[in-house]
Amino acid sequence: MLLLIAWGFAFSLADTNSAWAVLQENQSAEQSSAADKPAESSESPAQSGANKEENASNAGKKGQPVDLDALNAYARKNTARKFSRLASEIVDLFPPVIGSVSPSTLRLYSGRNQVAIGTVIDSQGLVLTVASELGKDMTARLPDGSSKPTQVLGIDKETGLALLKVEAEGLTPANLSLLPVPEVGSWIASVSPDRNPVAVGVVSVKERKITGSLAFIGIQSRQDSSSGRGVLIDVVTYESPAYKADIRVGDRIIQVGDKEVNSMLDIQQVLRDYSPGDNLDIVVLRGSKEISLTVTLAPRDQFDQTINSQDRMGSTLSKRRQGFQLAFQHDSFLQAYDCGSPLVDLDGRVVGINIARAGRVSSLALPLSVVLPAIEKLKSGELAPAVINAKRIEQLSREMESLKTEVGPLAEQANQEQQALQKHQDKIEALKSVYDDLVEKLKSLESEKERKEEQIDSLRKRMAEIELRQKRIQEEIELLRSGSPK
Repeated sequence: MLLLIAWGFAFSLADTNSAWAVLQENQSAEQSSAADKPAESSESPAQSGANKEENASNAGKKGQPVDLDALNAYARKNTARKFSRLASEIVDLFPPVIGSVSPSTLRLYSGRNQVAIGTVIDSQGLVLTVASELGKDMTARLPDGSSKPTQVLGIDKETGLALLKVEAEGLTPANLSLLPVPEVGSWIASVSPDRNPVAVGVVSVKERKITGSLAFIGIQSRQDSSSGRGVLIDVVTYESPAYKADIRVGDRIIQVGDKEVNSMLDIQQVLRDYSPGDNLDIVVLRGSKEISLTVTLAPRDQFDQTINSQDRMGSTLSKRRQGFQLAFQHDSFLQAYDCGSPLVDLDGRVVGINIARAGRVSSLALPLSVVLPAIEKLKSGELAPAVINAKRIEQLSREMESLKTEVGPLAEQANQEQQALQKHQDKIEALKSVYDDLVEKLKSLESEKERKEEQIDSLRKRMAEIELRQKRIQEEIELLRSGSPK
């Protein structure tokens, strides 16, 4: 390993890509502590005052290219120490390059959490970002530190881009022109509103199609449980599309889309025609009742814990990191919430938009040949959420109307039952009042009964005493008449 590092320090401009490949592990290790999303932005990495002033004075004005001679000189002079793209001496070379692009970026938040970086494309508040990371209650942090609400104007599922409208004017748009992707091994920097770049790296793979992930529902069924009609569900993965759609263990899936299913193979065949993010109608048999549910499919690899644990390595992966028609790869250490940021070359020109953090040593960016046509489509309104979701909205609207039709009679019936219940309750209260009176009377009668029983006992005792006295008196009279002694 030491030999490899020493070899990396002696790299020349011609073999920059090889050197960066050797140093990627160092960068990953140093960034691992930054895996959690920041609530507030800050300049990083930290810079020493002396180096900061020296490099700033040598860097020149904004927009000038990086001094590659200075970069290589630093590498040659520091062969005895750890060399990393995160070193302040390296990072300080890039602010002049990104200085003209940085004002064209905004941090985007969902609630208190940063979810992405936006690239300003219009002074009236049009911002380009990644669609997969959008959340609820989106806001944009403006250069003056204020936060403004955003509205989603369009989502391009093919490219993964989204167009937002920020309630702000006078923003600085990025200069996006049709430029080719830099050659493999070329240096690039990811731009944010901070002085320093989010990350620096090199282009590692030319633009190519990034194959998509299979659509995932999140159910399992034993082979011997699918006998009879439908597919009996034995396992529902936690937080999976099936879980969120309220598919339960014990349900029997009898229809997926327009096809009746009797095995997991039937379900898998239907899924081949769908992509992650699509809505899929499913009919389940729960007991004797058929229930229609809608599942929003997810990427399979999102739930593959083995892949994720290997690829994360201190970084947060993007929710969508596959299925792009054309993207190029670079080895910059991004986080998912850094995507949407512009990618610039050493001349400060925007050459792409970061679209995904895809793995431990790979980030993906869209070339401008993809970005520029996507912007025009997004601006046209044909990709507005209400348009692309029109079919689902219409379906839900029909369901809503059906429910409204059903709820009217139910409300009237409920009102009638409520009135009947009130009458019943009134009768109960009346009977309860009578019952309470009867209980009191019963108690009084029981008490009177006990009193009379005591009187009767007392009288009977007195009668017994009298009878006994009478008997003795009679005996005494008889003795006196007979003259017998007592």
